[in-house]
Amino acid sequence: MLAFVWSAVWCAVYGRDRLFKIAGTCILLIMSVGIIRDWNYGPYPDDHFALSVVRMREAKPGERVVIPVVPDGWHMDLVKKSL
Repeated sequence: MLAFVWSAVWCAVYGRDRLFKIAGTCILLIMSVGIIRDWNYGPYPDDHFALSVVRMREAKPGERVVIPVVPDGWHMDLVKKSL
């Protein structure tokens, strides 16, 4: 990807033929529009964090609580300590 972008920049800036300059500039403009339109993050999935908080509060000291985290399939193992 980086080589493609660098090639487009080189064509737009250092191209000797007018066709190369136009092609490089068009590619960079079209890529810019695509990057702007695709620049978003999807919402995080609901892992019912409030339920995990309740389980942690109700756990006895020394008890292990498993809390799911993003990405799917990952989890945190927490051990409740006494105060």
